[in-house]
Amino acid sequence: MKFTLNAPERSHGIRIIGSIPDLRLCRVEGLNGVGKTLAIHLLEICTGQQPYRTRPDAWRTLCQYLGPVEVTIEGLSAERTGRDGGAPHTLRFAFDWRGRDDDAAPREITRELFDEITLDGEPIGEMDEVRHWLSVVRVAGDETLTQTIAGIVAHDRELLRAASRVAASRGDRADRVLSDLLRPFPAEPAQRAFVVVEETRALAVRRKELERERSEQREQLDRLEQAQAARAAVSDVAANAETLGSEIARLREQFATAQTRSKESGEELHAAREQARLSTEASKQLKSAERTFNLRLGKLKRTEEAIEAAAGRIGIAPDPAALAAAHEVLERERREVAEKRGDLTDLFALRDLLDGLVTALAPAAAGGLRARVVATVGEQSVTAGSLLDAVRRRRDRLVTDAPAVEELDVRLSALEVREQALDELSGLFADGDKRRKDLVDAERTLQELGEQTESAEHSVAELAASHAAAQRVEIEVGSALGAAERQLAQLGGGLSPEDLAAELDRRLTEAQTTSATLQEDLRKARGRLAAFDDELDAATSRRDQLESLAAELRETLAGQASVLAAGDAHARLRGALGDRAPNPAHDLEDLARAWVAVHEAEERTVLRLRAVRGGLDRLVGSMNELVEVIQQGERPSPELDAVRKLYQARMLQQLSQPELLEALFDGGELTRVDLAAREVRWHTAAGEPRVRPFEAFSSGERAFAYVQARLAAMSEVSAFNRVVAIDEFGAFLSRDRLVRLQEVVLRQLDEGLVHQAIVVLPLTRPVIGTVDQEVGTGANEYLTGVFDVLAAA
Repeated sequence: MKFTLNAPERSHGIRIIGSIPDLRLCRVEGLNGVGKTLAIHLLEICTGQQPYRTRPDAWRTLCQYLGPVEVTIEGLSAERTGRDGGAPHTLRFAFDWRGRDDDAAPREITRELFDEITLDGEPIGEMDEVRHWLSVVRVAGDETLTQTIAGIVAHDRELLRAASRVAASRGDRADRVLSDLLRPFPAEPAQRAFVVVEETRALAVRRKELERERSEQREQLDRLEQAQAARAAVSDVAANAETLGSEIARLREQFATAQTRSKESGEELHAAREQARLSTEASKQLKSAERTFNLRLGKLKRTEEAIEAAAGRIGIAPDPAALAAAHEVLERERREVAEKRGDLTDLFALRDLLDGLVTALAPAAAGGLRARVVATVGEQSVTAGSLLDAVRRRRDRLVTDAPAVEELDVRLSALEVREQALDELSGLFADGDKRRKDLVDAERTLQELGEQTESAEHSVAELAASHAAAQRVEIEVGSALGAAERQLAQLGGGLSPEDLAAELDRRLTEAQTTSATLQEDLRKARGRLAAFDDELDAATSRRDQLESLAAELRETLAGQASVLAAGDAHARLRGALGDRAPNPAHDLEDLARAWVAVHEAEERTVLRLRAVRGGLDRLVGSMNELVEVIQQGERPSPELDAVRKLYQARMLQQLSQPELLEALFDGGELTRVDLAAREVRWHTAAGEPRVRPFEAFSSGERAFAYVQARLAAMSEVSAFNRVVAIDEFGAFLSRDRLVRLQEVVLRQLDEGLVHQAIVVLPLTRPVIGTVDQEVGTGANEYLTGVFDVLAAA
């Protein structure tokens, strides 16, 4: 490779050699200050390295006085071996740093530092591409062993920084490419589908829980209501039993008195008949009147018995008031059944209307609006909760209690039969009223006959009338007593107060409540049941919404899968996915999972590249810290142990080369390079242990070790063309070590690890090697040619 450096306007002592010839092992020999090292530094900068990072004054001076520069590197190869045999390539750099206003040297060389970079005349936009083509590494012999080791670590750090930039570039490119491929297939529908599927699944579980909890709450409310009914029965018996008992006792006493009076009047009448001698006609009339009375009395008894039986069959009290109440209940039930039967015509439309109202009101009630007024009917305000409860009751009645037409007809027939029974009882009441009137008429006839007959007949007639009156009173009192006894027996369902109290205790225990807390527990249970109804209806409404949304999302995802499967524009993405491509025939969850997996694969690819860059950046940070620790003589922190031990092993390997062992370590065996203690340990050929600090090595030893280590590191440089510049060694290396240096460099060149080596030496007389050309403003300012120590000897 040939290097040409053109800087025509340099000033203030800034000097630079103009060219370096295309020689595999090239010697550049010149006076101090002629610009040999500056030329190497500019080549380092052009290939992405920064030799002025810790020299801000030198950088500032260089920028101010160097002027415009053009650097041309010719003869570049396009293969890493440097022997492609094709047309050579040319890199060209142009820059002028006089306008820079920053004092500190940039830590990293970027494309922005140059006005122009071209490869074979084509612009280059990134320094990574330059690094891909060429690497120029300067090996300086004036460094200490400590600086040598730090320089090796710093060199690797720069390699890692370059790798980090490559990883970042590839990550960005992968992100762009994959984003372009997936742009027609956004991830949002699949992500929403997953949310819908999960919410639907969770909602189904919650609905089952709500239904179970509502059922349990309904059962608890039933138990509480049964306990309330038992307590009401106990209270009813306690409130009415004593009154009815007193009434029954009074009626029994009256009934006993009436029976006694009837019996006595009958005996008196019989005795009077035996004694009296009435006329045949009067006796006949009296007997006829008695027969009529007895006949009517018998009919009245039979009618009363029929009334008792008829009232018992239909389960009401044998009195007109109970009959009138039963008629009212019958009419109300008839109207309700007729209304239900009429509802069947518009049942489905009405149910849909009620479902819609529940769907609209339930979420509002569940969300805290149950007590808010939503309407006013007349003077009454209607809240959202009361309206929802009323609508729900109406809907439940239609849903759960709406019978078929046949069932309603059966109920209507039953009501007609009951109506007939009530009409029959009503007729019996009317017949009883007539028979009482007839009995009263017969009794009056007996009284009149008693007044018309003589004294004997009169006595018998009076007694007969008195006996008839006593019998009528007996019947009336007996009827009242029977009614009171039936009413007492019906209190509490026929159970005794003790049984009712035991039933109440059992119901309270089942409901897990007490008499004192029963009403409050009932109120809370009804509120909880209403809350469950609200949430269940809201969940049902949300389920319907999710089912509609799921259908839309599946259609969208299946459409995306169909486009992917059929479109020619998506062949590349299909090829990348293979059998992992979404199938349009799959259900929503499988489609969503497939599309999310596609996008996650994209994210994983980008994240892997970013993770690589992150790992490289962290390692660069650790190596940067290690460089500073080595240079400043500080003990490394435990966090640097892994990197430190890695470089200790690496330096042990590099310093264990036969040439170095012979020259530096008595031909023995190197055992340890300790970066923390900054020392080297080895055993001599005789087995004696030796320890020497880094700083104790002589300048010649350091220079020789340094160049050996840096040349070994060139094998890790990945550029197509690798150049090493060996500078500042003439003052430190003896002739025997220069010979060894030449042997090492030639071996590196022969093995292809280095494509060109430049040895920079001070100008001496006689000239070493063969002088190929002589360049300079003054006589022999610098010379170039082949570096060959043996030929010079």
